[in-house]
Amino acid sequence: VAVDAAARAFPSLRPEPKAVDTAPLVDPPTLPPLADSPVDRSRSLLLASSLVLLGVAVILPVRARRRPSQVVSTADPIAGVAPA
Repeated sequence: VAVDAAARAFPSLRPEPKAVDTAPLVDPPTLPPLADSPVDRSRSLLLASSLVLLGVAVILPVRARRRPSQVVSTADPIAGVAPA
């Protein structure tokens, strides 16, 4: 990207190509489908796990914001513990 931008900005500094592909492979070769491919099951499993993680990511901050904070003051004695 940077070399192309520099070549457009300064045409006199345009690099000369070192190799030229005379027969480029434009389309990728078509491969036959795999036999017994569990694509449908893995996609549904991926979708289900993504939705569960998204739900947890949304629910946890909402519940944490609604719950009153439990701040323990150092001046309050703890029940059952003798002062030092």
